[in-house]
Amino acid sequence: MAAGPIGGIVGRRVGPRIPVAIGMLLFAVGTAGIAVWHTTALAVFMAFMVCGVGIGFAFAAMPRLIVGAVVPSETGVATGMNNVIRTIGGVIGAQIAAVLLAANVNPGTSIPTVDGFVLSFWISAAGALLGVVTALLVLGGGRRSGTVMTTVPEQTVDTAVATEVA
Repeated sequence: MAAGPIGGIVGRRVGPRIPVAIGMLLFAVGTAGIAVWHTTALAVFMAFMVCGVGIGFAFAAMPRLIVGAVVPSETGVATGMNNVIRTIGGVIGAQIAAVLLAANVNPGTSIPTVDGFVLSFWISAAGALLGVVTALLVLGGGRRSGTVMTTVPEQTVDTAVATEVA
């Protein structure tokens, strides 16, 4: 609960790319921690705490990063696409984990082995590291210039006029 507001404060001071990258890095460390140290409840708890802090950091700063990377007229579409892509990513990630667990079962049973879980967490860590790189590559210098679709008050939406943003 505290990670989101702290990530927001960090984002206001240094921009949103850094807290998103830090959040994804913490999530990678946490999931790698689960893959390596999963023999005690305390170790798993601590690794999940690191994951939670990472998610809080990243999710708090993500909207600002997205809004800062698009022209104002694209803000709604960009934030909507963030929600769609995040949902699709969650579904795909869950299915990858399900396939890995189903492929790694104890002989003669349908009970997954520890190896299936470990592999799933390593793949999650790799995906999070890809997120770190992606966050650092997103344009951070304010809104991009480009073509913006606007409407003239007397006209309908069908007669939108394209204007160039400098």
